[in-house]
Amino acid sequence: MSIKAAGPYAASNPQTIFDVKKIAQLKNQKLCRDLRDSKKKIQSQTR
Repeated sequence: MSIKAAGPYAASNPQTIFDVKKIAQLKNQKLCRDLRDSKKKIQSQTR
């Protein structure tokens, strides 16, 4: 859920904005980890 999608509800509830940001952060961390893992796999395959 993007911050825009949260809209008026988020505006009236600061906790929601914090949660949305936190969820986005966690997703980014997971994506970065997945990218690193796949790079490692590719490197080990090409050796």
